Amino acid sequence: MHPREHPSDKQLRRRLRRAPTHEKDYRYQTDPYWILRAKGYSDAQAKRAFRKEPPVRIRTMCTAPAGVDPEDILFMIGVEYEEISVSLRPTLAPETILSLEPRLVEYVVWDIKVPGFGVRVRTTGYKTYILMYRDPTNAILRKKTFGNTNNLNLEDARALARDYRLAVFHPQTKCSLK
Repeated sequence: MHPREHPSDKQLRRRLRRAPTHEKDYRYQTDPYWILRAKGYSDAQAKRAFRKEPPVRIRTMCTAPAGVDPEDILFMIGVEYEEISVSLRPTLAPETILSLEPRLVEYVVWDIKVPGFGVRVRTTGYKTYILMYRDPTNAILRKKTFGNTNNLNLEDARALARDYRLAVFHPQTKCSLK
């Protein structure tokens, strides 16, 4: 099968899901996930990387950094080296929620303990607890908002999310949907 000159969006998404076939694939230079995989990181570690900006920069060591003995430097002065900067998803904790800053686009920081639960940060800085799940009856993606992070603490929001998931996926239990 030959590659199409003008592939559809569906074909592009399918093509990007497949692993690069050679080391000169452009994804190894631009996509943080594939850069980390090429460097030997596991799939789980690479998935946690944000895909917001290209993480690779070429730098040249000009002088030794302040307070560092020149004998301890790994690179010779004047030699170019590759620097990878990847920010990992923070663990959802009260301190993390306070430190979340607004960006140009809305984003969600997902929780590790409850699947689909996270904190949505709007461009205005407004933060809310949300739960994303697929409706078991018709497989439609749904979102439930629990409240503002100022009015509801993290543990209570997690408990609400667990109860809501239980009521959605196991309706025979005595949990009520609010």
